[in-house]
Amino acid sequence: MLIREGYRVPKDISILGYDNINISYILEPELTTIAQPIYEMGQSACELLVNMINGTTENLTISLDPTLIERDTVS
Repeated sequence: MLIREGYRVPKDISILGYDNINISYILEPELTTIAQPIYEMGQSACELLVNMINGTTENLTISLDPTLIERDTVS
């Protein structure tokens, strides 16, 4: 829609997605996106669940860093 209206991506406007879904690299131009550490999220959730089952749960904050995947929609 932006291209139809005469906007040039990324010269006139930058676009950033989230989740690094499969369509991100199929689009034209390829979508710059933020990828969540899904594997690490699952691993941390399983460890927390095992600790809950074993009664060794603590109040804690788990922080996982996302990754910027630069493609063609930001300048």
